[in-house]
Amino acid sequence: MKKIRFPSIRKYDDWLLLAGGLALALLLRLLLRGYISGDAVTGSLGWYEIIERHNGAEVLAHNFSGYTPLYLYMLVLSYYLNQVIHVHPIFAIKLSSIIFDFFAAFWVYKIVQVKYPGKTVGFIAALVFLFIPTVFMNGAMWGQIDGIFT
Repeated sequence: MKKIRFPSIRKYDDWLLLAGGLALALLLRLLLRGYISGDAVTGSLGWYEIIERHNGAEVLAHNFSGYTPLYLYMLVLSYYLNQVIHVHPIFAIKLSSIIFDFFAAFWVYKIVQVKYPGKTVGFIAALVFLFIPTVFMNGAMWGQIDGIFT
């Protein structure tokens, strides 16, 4: 396997690159947390309110959404998490997508590492993934869940 060398990167610089990039990726997502899309108004926020009225998991006995059960389970988990962290419901809903963005970035790192052993190239690939507009806008801005299922 071909190893890409970055002569200016010292032993721990790749970890600093990763930490800085992850912090910026998280900051970007936090800045987008309050944006409410039309889909959120007509879908997920309404479903979240129904979950609130039924006190969580009890709502799963009712047919209140056309989405897959996995997403509805995540909405219920968001509701329970929000009982602890007390944030706006739209941010509680977006948290699943945001967490999965970082989970997917980890797997981008692992896949790239197969071709390019070492940390640096994998770290860069994972960070590039986190800053692709369709990735951060889909989950952190619009509150969509496409990235979770992809």
